[in-house]
Amino acid sequence: MLADAKKGIAIERYEIFSKIADAIFAGKAREIYPSESEEDSLIFAKEIKKFSESEGENDE
Repeated sequence: MLADAKKGIAIERYEIFSKIADAIFAGKAREIYPSESEEDSLIFAKEIKKFSESEGENDE
């Protein structure tokens, strides 16, 4: 679950966010989030991938 005090709450499966992160890393940040800076989009994508890595550690 992702939450933003100004924009509300969005609940999605991790797979959706992973695809978004992959697209951002592929240089499509402006297409996905045109109102956000590319730097902010990259930070968002990195955090998504960090979440995935930490979840994998908990599965062991």
